[in-house]
Amino acid sequence: MSRTADELARAGATEPEGNDEARVCDESTGIRLLLVDDDVMTLASLKSVFGAHEDVSVEVSLSAGEALKKLDDSNFTAIIADFNLVGPNGGLILRRVRQDYPHVKRVLFSGSSYAELSPKLERGLADVFLSKPIEMDDIEELIAGLRTSP
Repeated sequence: MSRTADELARAGATEPEGNDEARVCDESTGIRLLLVDDDVMTLASLKSVFGAHEDVSVEVSLSAGEALKKLDDSNFTAIIADFNLVGPNGGLILRRVRQDYPHVKRVLFSGSSYAELSPKLERGLADVFLSKPIEMDDIEELIAGLRTSP
């Protein structure tokens, strides 16, 4: 089923309008995240949790194609992508990010374990792997690492 902007709005994952951006932060000190998942509720939850940090701004994408377009148009600190997307998977997105945006940290998450996915993943494709459900401690550790990484 295709997700629409209306579904995102109902789930609370809409892109901010006007000056009411989720979080406007100085790109030199703030963390800009791109979250990619085809599950609207997961995106809404993750956007809420990550966006609760004052120095974190969050954009969301429902597909690989949409995510790649946003990457072309913006400067992100990290991309956090689900592996199991409808259409091109999260591995494809991270491969492109590694090639074209080497400064962007690559985070892959999945309901499958790393052991299950590792035969499908290239070495060094993701900087971090998170298993669903993502624990709050994992999110805090990821943000702390992004704050201290060059």
